[in-house]
Amino acid sequence: MFGSRLPPVLLFLSFLLHAHVLLSRASVPQVGSKAKSGKTGYLGTVIVALQQTQLDDVCALRIFAKLDVVFERLARELKLNVAPAIDAAKSAHEDAQEMEGGQVQGEEEIFSIPYDDQGKPCKALRILDLREGAEFLVTAGPYKGSRGVVGDKNREGHYRMRVQVLIKEPSFYAQVPVLLGKWWPRNAAQASGSTAGDYFPIASVLEANN
Repeated sequence: MFGSRLPPVLLFLSFLLHAHVLLSRASVPQVGSKAKSGKTGYLGTVIVALQQTQLDDVCALRIFAKLDVVFERLARELKLNVAPAIDAAKSAHEDAQEMEGGQVQGEEEIFSIPYDDQGKPCKALRILDLREGAEFLVTAGPYKGSRGVVGDKNREGHYRMRVQVLIKEPSFYAQVPVLLGKWWPRNAAQASGSTAGDYFPIASVLEANN
């Protein structure tokens, strides 16, 4: 299969140590020009991916599989003790619970952040309500000025949201799905007026929740 008398796992490990390893299609063009020239000083290029690439015919080793599967089997062959993958959503929840100063109120997804109702940094703390169903105002980006509603979290712990965007006057709107990265409220809750960033992308519409 590998064209060598070495055990497959050792040959593959040798390529990992001495060859370019393409972990995603995004890196193919940069490494590809060197692989085709034959002047890289390496044994060759290893491509691990499910889809075909433009360099399949010139790489030294081609594996059609997911990276998780390939490295899991490699670790098993090498008898390596690899820690299990971290549950991203659970990790995000635990990170929030460990924040200092009581700025995050348990499972309620309510944060105190140093940004005003326009998303600009300020000295006073303001409530950011990220509970499901809470309304917010977009303060930056292409949907600035639009209102939206917080949804649930995805598997990675990021917040699913829907923004109501005006498509055509006077009242034709579309619900646009967006994500708020879990690091946004976490970092904002740990900041102060002097250390806050330039803006926060949303502000809770508190009046709607009273």
